Amino acid sequence: MKTPFAALGRLHDWQVREHQRLLSKLRQQQQALQAALEALTEEVAAEQRFAAEQPFEASVSLQAYTRAAAVKRADLEKRLAELKAADEQQQDVLRAAYGELKRAELLDERAKADAARKREDEAAKERDDLSTARRSSSGAA
Repeated sequence: MKTPFAALGRLHDWQVREHQRLLSKLRQQQQALQAALEALTEEVAAEQRFAAEQPFEASVSLQAYTRAAAVKRADLEKRLAELKAADEQQQDVLRAAYGELKRAELLDERAKADAARKREDEAAKERDDLSTARRSSSGAA
């Protein structure tokens, strides 16, 4: 039996799935930024090794490269921090959506139980009425 809360449950279920999808996307972006940071670190280390091997040729360009790499690293770290904050916020939103889903499911279950109890009460009343009618008809005969 469908209750008014069944549709609400489906809506909240969709919202939970949507928030899970968004959280997954944020985490993929974080992983990509983390990989970019690691690649930058390796690249800087390789440039420093090259500069150590070729001090004259690399001395001028290494300083400029190091400054540019530092700016890039700061940008990546800033974006990563923003994504981590968004991740935490999305987790809170997901928890709230999940709570709403559970509440809708409980309301739906309660409505179904109430409807079943009402049907049982009506059936018991009908049996009592039928029993009373039989007794009164057998007493009249």
